[in-house]
Amino acid sequence: GYRSDHDDFVADTHSSWTLSGGRMLGNYFFVSASYNDFGSFAYRNIPALAGPTFVRIQSIGAAAGVRLPVFSTGFSLNVTAGPHRWDRSFEVRRNSGTESFGVSERGTDLWYSAGVTYAVSSHLSVGASWARYKFNDSGSRLTQRGLGVQLFF
Repeated sequence: GYRSDHDDFVADTHSSWTLSGGRMLGNYFFVSASYNDFGSFAYRNIPALAGPTFVRIQSIGAAAGVRLPVFSTGFSLNVTAGPHRWDRSFEVRRNSGTESFGVSERGTDLWYSAGVTYAVSSHLSVGASWARYKFNDSGSRLTQRGLGVQLFF
């Protein structure tokens, strides 16, 4: 799930998912590409818009990272950063939902993450991560926490 760093959301937890693929460059460095779907959520009534605003955010990203094994325990610490190209769509509903209009915006900003993984076998790891995604110059950003599975070929 994720949460916004603003207080304007109806709720502070939402479902999101990420699909990524990458390549190890030696034992410690890697590159990856990802698709992120942050789901749909709603802002509270915004007086200037006279109604609730529903938002959907998606992005694609690229990153470079470092994986640091923690001795020979099977655990690794991971740090990742890179750009992501995002698309944010707004739908504003007014007059009890009888009127609506939409707006979308796009941009490219930075994202970064940190996490820990555990090697179950030479082909499978499980892990937990924390990521921060920035959206435009207004300071808007999302924090994503997640659990994941990594397959190695």
